[in-house]
Amino acid sequence: MSTGTKDMILAESSRFIGQISNNIVLHLQARIREIEAVARSLARTVETLPPDPALLLKVLPALIDFNGDGDIAGGGYWAEPNQFAAGQERCSFFWNRDVTGTLVFYDDYNQSSEGYHQEPWYVVGHHLTSGQCFWSASYIDPYSLQPMITCTTPTFEAGKLSGVVTIDLKLAGLHAEIEKWRSQTGGYIFIVDYLNKFVTFPAPERVLKVTQERGKVLKEFMLATEFVAQEVVFLPIATALDQWNQDFLQCHQQSESSRAIATQLQQQATFSPAEAQLIASILQDSRRSAMTTSFLHQEFEIKNDFFTQEAATVFLFHVPHAYFKLIVVKPFSEAATTTYSLIQAEKMSSMGKFVAGMAHEINNPVNYIYGNIEYADLYF
Repeated sequence: MSTGTKDMILAESSRFIGQISNNIVLHLQARIREIEAVARSLARTVETLPPDPALLLKVLPALIDFNGDGDIAGGGYWAEPNQFAAGQERCSFFWNRDVTGTLVFYDDYNQSSEGYHQEPWYVVGHHLTSGQCFWSASYIDPYSLQPMITCTTPTFEAGKLSGVVTIDLKLAGLHAEIEKWRSQTGGYIFIVDYLNKFVTFPAPERVLKVTQERGKVLKEFMLATEFVAQEVVFLPIATALDQWNQDFLQCHQQSESSRAIATQLQQQATFSPAEAQLIASILQDSRRSAMTTSFLHQEFEIKNDFFTQEAATVFLFHVPHAYFKLIVVKPFSEAATTTYSLIQAEKMSSMGKFVAGMAHEINNPVNYIYGNIEYADLYF
């Protein structure tokens, strides 16, 4: 295949993938903003209602249920020490869906010795402003064993932090959506979170790692760099994702406020220095709400994709608010087939217009001979 033909195919494929993928990001963004709206509504309700446990137990489940949205795994309100009631260190109101999809109240965090104030999703709430949301890294819930991600937003009373509210979103719904979109893009698609930990993957069992803690078997998703240990040819994609984070940190490392937040996060929870710095940078990112017409961050070619076993083009897209990364991998053979089909369709459309033009002008021999014959010769 000539270099010119290859370049044309890749350019057309890139344009096609870019259009579809931007629509996918907009769809994801709409879902993310929807869940954030649920979290904000929950927070405003908690701030408005009096500190009456019976009232919260009655009102909050309907808001969390969000008209029976099955992708919402659960959520609740988590109060600061002594904030809900004097002398009460832990006071949480948390619901989780059971196997029937019904929201069930759980008091476990109030009864456990560890509590919840050192949980990463709670600690981040100390650094959020009113209405600001933060999405956790992906994780597998130790009780339901379902992969999910948590949206956190704070609550305030008289300008003072009174706690946080959370909404847990199941990742199964996102995985199903990604599989539907894959039929449009071809190749395969997956999502990683802000840490570059897998959120969805074509073969999710391949990116799970199993550990043991206090006799319990725990599962969690791998980081992209960890997956390289299994699939060395995944290295170019993992490297690009890691470089993306490094560039992002480089833009914020001079910020004094970011450094201060990172230090506090490490003191308050079990964040690694790298994760604390990344979270602090996200919280300080002035572009988080920026409007854009294209979410494409980078596009590059790889000689051998681990999944398709052939040369492919990789597209990295930014998903605002949640700081997900959407990755689309398009094998070159698919790109060539798709582009050829598009060119043929356009060519047939042009031929149809040409034939229609001849039929319209055939009654005028002069116009036909000197107007269309030359064009026909060029076309064919």
